Amino acid sequence: MSIFKLILSKKKELFIITFFMIVAQLLSQGIPTLIKFISDSFIDSTPLIVLLVAGGLTAAGFVQYFSDYFADKYYWKFTNGIGLELLKEFLMIVMNCKTLHLSKMNPDELSRMATSDIQQLKEAVIKQYFISISTVIKVLTLLLFVLLLDYKLGLITIIWYILFYFVSKRLVDKISKDRINERADYTEVMALAKDAVYGNFDLKYYASYEGFLKHLEKINKKYISSHISLMLTSSQSRYLKYIGNFTSIAIIICYKTFISPDVSTGTVLAMYMYSINYSAVFNSILTLRTYSKDVKALKKPVEDFFKSAREKENAGSIICEKINNINFKNVSVSYDDKNVFGNFNCEFTSHRVYLINGKSGAGKTSLINALLGEIDYEGSIFFNDIQFENIDKNSLKEKIGIIHQNIYLIGGTVKENILLFNEKFSDKDLETAAKIAGIKDLTQHIGTSEIDKVSGGERKRIALARLMLVIAEKDLIILDETFANLDINSIQSILKEVLNKSKDKILIIISHDEAVQKFLSANTDLTIVRIGSE
Repeated sequence: MSIFKLILSKKKELFIITFFMIVAQLLSQGIPTLIKFISDSFIDSTPLIVLLVAGGLTAAGFVQYFSDYFADKYYWKFTNGIGLELLKEFLMIVMNCKTLHLSKMNPDELSRMATSDIQQLKEAVIKQYFISISTVIKVLTLLLFVLLLDYKLGLITIIWYILFYFVSKRLVDKISKDRINERADYTEVMALAKDAVYGNFDLKYYASYEGFLKHLEKINKKYISSHISLMLTSSQSRYLKYIGNFTSIAIIICYKTFISPDVSTGTVLAMYMYSINYSAVFNSILTLRTYSKDVKALKKPVEDFFKSAREKENAGSIICEKINNINFKNVSVSYDDKNVFGNFNCEFTSHRVYLINGKSGAGKTSLINALLGEIDYEGSIFFNDIQFENIDKNSLKEKIGIIHQNIYLIGGTVKENILLFNEKFSDKDLETAAKIAGIKDLTQHIGTSEIDKVSGGERKRIALARLMLVIAEKDLIILDETFANLDINSIQSILKEVLNKSKDKILIIISHDEAVQKFLSANTDLTIVRIGSE
């Protein structure tokens, strides 16, 4: 992910924003020189000249107003567009990365990354870019006007602000360090709040309320301390401008008194106004340092995730048109040096039904995850005699329909949970799928706060309805403990529909339920695949 490349690809927007910024800066930096002109030589002008200048000033005010307005308008449109593209890229990588990678990540950090860090990173990089452009424009226009006004006094004030910059930049370094600490402490507080929301049932019966609140108070106190430290350091950095401004006035007074008594009042006034602009320039430079460190702090975890989660693309990968057979050859899976199963060999072919048996923990779900490429494994898995690593993964996913043990529901209605943002299905398709899964109310709302109110059986029905919508397009159907929490009539009714719609497909079912095995044995040519020792 390169945000700078993404920014530079938007050449039209960059040109428009930069153009309006230049116009606004030229007008803004010209005001002190105009004041000098009015102060020194405008007193004896005719009324007509006064009216012309007044009209010109009013027109210049409107030009600067619209220049700043349009610069802001295009800036915000530009930044929001960049933010959306970055978030889309991040979420696509999350949705396509292996389950193994996600399991190694802290879920709170991942959530914060998606909802906060990506946006903060986008804002920091874009602000860094545009503040750099703005600072260059300010420096060039300031030098132009100051050196034309009084180059000696200009150089003296510039030298003072350069020294002032090197004194004050230490605070910026502290701001960056404080910001990293504050973000880490904030994540810890939010993680505990999440535990209270999603783990309320267990906490209610097992946790010590006094201990929980004591721990909350402890980590929140740490967060408040780091937050106050960050805010105070930021305030110190902002308020340093007063030292710079008042010292600048002292320098200008000394210059007029001891070096160049003939300097006009208009020049002194204009130079003071420009010296305030020096302060703005050096504040911009300090801000750039802050954003540079923020970008570094925000970028590292995001880029680390991208590097670990992004699937390597095989340039010569083969598009999967149809899955006719799957062949496992000496496949082994292990976690943290613990062997789950080893040297598994089996062939799955179309037009057949397979029931995977094995004790709890024998590796049935791990076998499916290996087949899907969600976890690492040793050995070889072939689809249509082509090794898994050589197949285009997106085309393969389009041919697989699966119901996992853990079914995630989004905040929304049952209908929205079944469709999952797909717009290609008609209401009739949806109603048919819901009827097969035994769902009666598509309008029921499922919110994150109601997670415990949705039973395991209801979740399974929603997942089944999702599968029924797309089953005709799939070549491989996998059901992992899908029939748990369902009554016998529902199991038989759903299995009948699944078998009817999977006649030309590979159907793999993982189930401990005797009713499932009994129904499958009676209604199909069932192949039982055993994994692990019985």
